[in-house]
Amino acid sequence: MPPGGTDRGRGCVMSRYFLPGSNPYSFACFSTAGAGVHPVLHRLLSLAPKRTELLALVGENVPVAEEEALRCAGGQMLEVFAQNLPRSYREKGQRLEDLFRMMVEHALDLAHKARFMHEQGPQQADTTRQALITAYVAAQHVIGAQCRAMDLYNSKGTCS
Repeated sequence: MPPGGTDRGRGCVMSRYFLPGSNPYSFACFSTAGAGVHPVLHRLLSLAPKRTELLALVGENVPVAEEEALRCAGGQMLEVFAQNLPRSYREKGQRLEDLFRMMVEHALDLAHKARFMHEQGPQQADTTRQALITAYVAAQHVIGAQCRAMDLYNSKGTCS
């Protein structure tokens, strides 16, 4: 069995971020995380601020884009970086996983920083607010990127 994946017996390696047989529109394209969520994504979604929490914090004076628009942007971002994917499912999966992993790690880093800033108190309210907004946006981008990565992985041929 390859590191980080599961060999399904047909020479196909699934990413450790994308569960075998997962549907790109299952948990990731909705507001809540389901039972089939990879632990890293579950951690990100539980650590990043929720939309209601964010809106309560920033109020009406800061416009926050809708979740669907942010997720769409995340999918487009991943697609920009995933040009000329190989035809082999193994190579395509590895390339998509590497790109997706960078987005997840960046979003986790932002969410951790935002949560620790939030615990420091009101002395840095503006910085904390901005960090929470950034963490929320990054988490929504990751959700959209996961949906798009699954679409790209399951597509026939190459994406350019």
